[in-house]
Amino acid sequence: MLAAPSHAAVDAPLLSVSELSVVYRGRRRAAAAPAVDNVSFHVARNSVFALIGESGSGKTSLARAICGLVASSGSVEYDGAPLDQDAMRAHRMRPIQMVHQNPFSALNPRWPIWRSVAEPIVALTRHHRGSGRPREEAGALLQRVGLDARLHERLPHQVSGGQCQRVAIARALATRSKLIVLDEAVSALDAAVKKDILALLRSLAAEESITYFFVTHDMASVAAIATDVAVMKAGRIVEIGTSAEVLTAPRDDYTRELINAVPTLTRNTPNPDRSDAA
Repeated sequence: MLAAPSHAAVDAPLLSVSELSVVYRGRRRAAAAPAVDNVSFHVARNSVFALIGESGSGKTSLARAICGLVASSGSVEYDGAPLDQDAMRAHRMRPIQMVHQNPFSALNPRWPIWRSVAEPIVALTRHHRGSGRPREEAGALLQRVGLDARLHERLPHQVSGGQCQRVAIARALATRSKLIVLDEAVSALDAAVKKDILALLRSLAAEESITYFFVTHDMASVAAIATDVAVMKAGRIVEIGTSAEVLTAPRDDYTRELINAVPTLTRNTPNPDRSDAA
């Protein structure tokens, strides 16, 4: 019989970021202001950690650094272990998956959507971690995200933006990652589709024990899904706390400006118990 996990293991954060910085240098290698400047925080297991800020605040650079897609200094730990190139090779694929604002960019335009979802399943099977039935598993995942079998043979340009984003989410689920980074994943969708995708994300998080790192400039989406919130400005985190704390009693002037820009947030108090979102 397997021993029950210790409370320390259960309570340990899934993601720990310490003194992380990202600096982009031009062709002349002149000194440049960091896009991410000495950022530290933790992301709890089974939470929805929202990172919010205006365009140019460094949100996407931070998200990409966490996923190992850009060079950075500092440290990132995933599930208690350093996340470096050796760890990436050990996992055989990136243990943290990313869903982008433009889902079409992540899909092969010549493949039917089921094949894009099956690709990481094939990779897992090759390393004895998959089911051996990638097409069937891909179909089940597409059904799970709300796309019926009639759509599975279609190419990415033959489905809507919201449907394509569901494909991208299914592809991230196919890797069996427990941490998914959503980089402005709903910002390009209309209000009705956005509401449906947020509901889908909440459902998947609860049923699959997934943790989200939710990058956005949209305070309304944060109020709808987040358990914890960090506010980023000019490469630094200026405020961090639970969703209820940050949205109802912000401490930083910049946070108050972001909230005041969405009048409905000043009238609606977020539910501090977001267990349905995690």
